[in-house]
Amino acid sequence: MTIHQEKLRNAVDVCDNCFKLRLVERTEVRSRGLTATPESVYTRHERTTELDHHPSDEPTQDKHLFCECGVVRPNSRAWDDSDIDRERFKDLLKHAIHSAERKGVTLNRERAVKRGLVNLAVLTAWWRDDINSVDGALADALEHGSAVATAQTESPASTD
Repeated sequence: MTIHQEKLRNAVDVCDNCFKLRLVERTEVRSRGLTATPESVYTRHERTTELDHHPSDEPTQDKHLFCECGVVRPNSRAWDDSDIDRERFKDLLKHAIHSAERKGVTLNRERAVKRGLVNLAVLTAWWRDDINSVDGALADALEHGSAVATAQTESPASTD
């Protein structure tokens, strides 16, 4: 499974529409009887989300958690591959890199961005079919950035 799939697309705390973090993982100590155990819980990310009523809901119903980009559910998308231009792709790549780094992935940002932009060119080229979706272009860029960062940190140590 790729970093893109594991850390972004399949994650409950990342918006699938813009790749920004929607939820923040926190550790809370819960007491049960005489024992206290730490538990991981998710709370909303205050800067990128908003609690509000969905337009189709009655005002008495519960509020929904909206991402800054306007979607309600974390796995919703308001775009498809044909809607993505260069500027939108750069925003998606920037948010994907930021979210992956916040989730503990070590990346070489410069290499990931360069690879992502090359992938966008491949994606829009009608004669190539090795990168066939925006998700494929983003996944390849993150994998490449991670591989470069890993290679840079692993230098052969000599023990004489």
